[in-house]
Parts: sequence; structure tokens; C-alpha cells
Amino acid sequence: MPLQLGASWALLAGIAITLYALQRDPAPLSASTMLAAVGWGVLPLAVVAALGALCHAIALRRARRAERALKAQQLAVAAAHPGARATPLSNGRWLLADLATGKTVGEVDAPA
Repeated sequence: MPLQLGASWALLAGIAITLYALQRDPAPLSASTMLAAVGWGVLPLAVVAALGALCHAIALRRARRAERALKAQQLAVAAAHPGARATPLSNGRWLLADLATGKTVGEVDAPA
């Protein structure tokens, strides 16, 4: 949400800069003046888009790292308790269920 809001503000800033550049030169606009005005208007939007792509890549990397860490913990708990399936709980503990019957065996802490 904050990134979308930033993109909106960048777009408004780009439009404001473009309008300012166009009003500053009352003479008939040359191609270079128009190109400069549009360039300065698009620049903030391009910067915000690049920052958004970078933030998205960082968030994806963090999510993958957390997923790998959780999978490693799950494998460690399952190795410590053969014959049981380990399911993570929200309190940081693990729920063990017997593979043969599906009944709950109990809760354990994650191995250190």
C-alpha cells in the first residue's frame, strides 16, 4: 500500500513539474523544451517504479529464506521424532501427529 501511494505522489509530482516547465517558457515550445519537460515529469515515476521493483525483490528473497528455514526446522523435528509428522504452530512449537494413525502425539519445542 505505501508503495502504491508513493507511485501516486510521484505521478502527481511529475505532472506538476511538467506543468511548471511548460509555463516557465511562454514562447512557442521547441521539441527540446517539450522533451525536457516530459523527461522531468516522468523521472519521479521511473525512480519510484525502480524502488518498487527493488523492494519487491528484497521481500521475495526474505520470504524464500524464511520458508527454507521453516522447512529445515520441520525436517529437524521430523528426524528427532521418527514416525510422526511435524506441523508448525503459531506459538513457535510443533504439533506431532502419528503417521500411522493420524492421532496427535503432542507438542514439542523446535530443536536448537
